[in-house]
Amino acid sequence: MKKRNDYRERTIITTWQISFDEIKIRDEGAAKLLRLWGYIDNQELWFQLLLWPRWKKAAPSWLQQITATEISFLATVDTLLSYSLIERNDNSETYSMHAVVHNWIQASINIRKDEGLLQTAITTIGLAVPEQNARDSATVQRQLLLHVIQLLQYW
Repeated sequence: MKKRNDYRERTIITTWQISFDEIKIRDEGAAKLLRLWGYIDNQELWFQLLLWPRWKKAAPSWLQQITATEISFLATVDTLLSYSLIERNDNSETYSMHAVVHNWIQASINIRKDEGLLQTAITTIGLAVPEQNARDSATVQRQLLLHVIQLLQYW
């Protein structure tokens, strides 16, 4: 068996980095989604959260590709699931990331060189805020609150 030079220290961080590098090769959108997720809360990511209602064409092209259909979103999520970097929540409609993996992603983010991911995260959460009279408005607002709190650390 060939010994990998990039796995000398055999740490879990090295394992995650190897997985992340493989994801970047296999699905660049999945890698960007994982980095975007570093800016928001590690719980409760769902398809509709990433949609930019009335502003789809203003979203970054990689996000447009991921959210073009729910099937494309699920394909991206499946890539991340296959590397065990995220997990499906019990309700099967949302996904989460272990807090330690989330901390690693946050530590690896370079705000100055992140291709506008912080701005994308802020816009994504802002556009997901439902109108007052929308169905399930209070529930969605509660879900978004954790993402807003997470984003506040970058102010």
